[in-house]
Parts: sequence; C-alpha cells; structure tokens
Amino acid sequence: TQGSSRILQTDGSGTLTSDPAGLNCDPSCPSANSLFEKNTQLTLTASPDSNSDFIGWQGHCGGLTCQLTMDGDKSVTAVFNKKTIVSPSIVITSPLEGSVFPPGSRVKITAEVFSSGKIARVVFHVNGKKKKADRSYPYSYNWRAPRINPASYEIKVLAFIKNNPVPAGEDRVNVRVE
Repeated sequence: TQGSSRILQTDGSGTLTSDPAGLNCDPSCPSANSLFEKNTQLTLTASPDSNSDFIGWQGHCGGLTCQLTMDGDKSVTAVFNKKTIVSPSIVITSPLEGSVFPPGSRVKITAEVFSSGKIARVVFHVNGKKKKADRSYPYSYNWRAPRINPASYEIKVLAFIKNNPVPAGEDRVNVRVE
C-alpha cells in the first residue's frame, strides 16, 4: 500500500483537500493510495466550517501544516474543535442603581460588555423605549432626563452578538428624576 489518509472530527467539523488535487472530503476521507502515484509529494489542507476551529494535525503530520510523501502507509488526523461562544455579560457602569438627577439634566449612560464573541451592537432603552443602538466601543448614550418632577425610570441595555437577532445579555438600573 502506498498510503492512506483520514480525517477525524473531535468536536467540530471541516473539510480536507489536497495538492495535487484528489482529496476533497468530510467527515472521513477515502484511502489516498488509489488517488496518488507512489512517492507523490502531498500537501493536505484542513479548512474548518464556520462553527469550528482547526487545531492541528496528528499522526504522520504535526502542527498546522501537513506535507507527506506517499511512500508507504500513512495515517493523519485533522483535529477540529467546535467554537465556544460565551453569551456576553453586560454591565451598566453609569449611572448606578438608585441615582437621582435633576429634571432636564444630561445623563451619560455607559455599558461594558464582556464576550468571547463579536458584539454587533448594544441597544439602550429607557422605560421600554429604544433610544440608541451603539455599534462601537465604548458603548454609551446621552439621555436627557425629562423635565417631569418626580419620576422613576428604568434604563435597560441589551447586547447582541453578530448574526443573532436575539439579545444575548442585558442589564438594568432604576434612576429617579426629581
């Protein structure tokens, strides 16, 4: 036997291609001995799908690249891991819970977002009404406190990760204007 190759998916997935052309497979590849002449220099490329990361090669290849000479039995494994996206944690950093503001004053609302995923936007609400969507850090909104005296307001901030219309995190504080 001149050689064979295989692809193993540990917790993610992807495809395996070769140069020279011949392999283009997932999740497992056929024996490469029927595809390539003896002593062929073979370069294998692993491409993760959008929900996975390529970790590296094992077997007759190691690290992130795989080059083989098809001169005997070879076994290689492309290791993929499923991406883990942690829901964002969002904290309103200003104003603090229970803060009191004079009527008509400007109140800067700021939020910090902690996430392993790409934040698409942070949306600010006051008493259930959307006020602003901020797409860049630092996330903030300048709210003018109404001239109504006294009144309570709930400030809610929602964080959205890329390509997901459902809020992935939120925080709320209550303030008073008097």
